[in-house]
Amino acid sequence: SRARTSADGSFELSNPPPDTNLLSASHPDFGVGADEVGRESETSATAIIRLQPLGGVTGSVRIGGKAVEGLMVLVESEFGVSLGAQTDAEGRFFIERFAPGPADVSVIASEAYQDPTEALKRHVVIEPSTPVTVDFDV
Repeated sequence: SRARTSADGSFELSNPPPDTNLLSASHPDFGVGADEVGRESETSATAIIRLQPLGGVTGSVRIGGKAVEGLMVLVESEFGVSLGAQTDAEGRFFIERFAPGPADVSVIASEAYQDPTEALKRHVVIEPSTPVTVDFDV
């Protein structure tokens, strides 16, 4: 079943299936949220779903002091959701519209650029509305 929120954020989902235990909501600028359903009766239940603005990751990749174009940078949440972007001519990347919370940022580099002693992965906490900066210089 689907419902659309009103201006104050409230919603009504008519006749939810009796086995509904979890409701989720999504918005293109605020991501996805969920809450357990609190049953009030066979035909009435409550849930409070709080969404927050999405965040992002920005940064650059330099190898041996030189910017590298065309490398894939991935950000992956602790829930396995991932987004990626390629580095531009200046080695910069920007990944936007990512859910706030803990995440790993990784550079996928060809074997020519990989050095097993250098880390191409960083653990970050993505904040709502503010991009986290992650620079790789290996």
